[in-house]
Amino acid sequence: MAKEKEETVKDKVYVDDAYKVQEDFFDALQAKNDNFYLEPSVGVFEMMKAYRKQGVDFETVKTGIGLIAAERIRQVEKEGWSAEHDDEHTSMCLATAGASYALDAVSRHADVAKSWKETFNDCANRIWPFDQEMCKPTPEDPIRQLVKAGALIAAEIDRLNRVKQE
Repeated sequence: MAKEKEETVKDKVYVDDAYKVQEDFFDALQAKNDNFYLEPSVGVFEMMKAYRKQGVDFETVKTGIGLIAAERIRQVEKEGWSAEHDDEHTSMCLATAGASYALDAVSRHADVAKSWKETFNDCANRIWPFDQEMCKPTPEDPIRQLVKAGALIAAEIDRLNRVKQE
């Protein structure tokens, strides 16, 4: 029992330390370059590119936000899903795709009744907004799947912010 308690505390400390490291990292980055400032309206991808120019490697930041940022950068640079491309998708399609990935991960990995898993899975399949061949789940890796979901939702937020600025 004591060992179980110790592991729980260790996990909590790890989470707290990860947030502290992330906070210290961005504070240090700001201190390193007083001229480094991003407008609040800057999108996630643009923000991550700016931080990367300052020496940040988001692939080594293993917090949720670091993984999502790295995935969003990959989507833009490797898949070509630029802001211009995203702007062609209206009706919250990017957020819906993110929700589909998240629901699929829940349907496979949540500790819930089988009927709920089936409901989540059915919903994930029904709401996918694009052609089916565009759906690339990672059923064996819920973290990867949630990272993709987060990156799609971040892309939707950026798109909505661009619309709001027009």
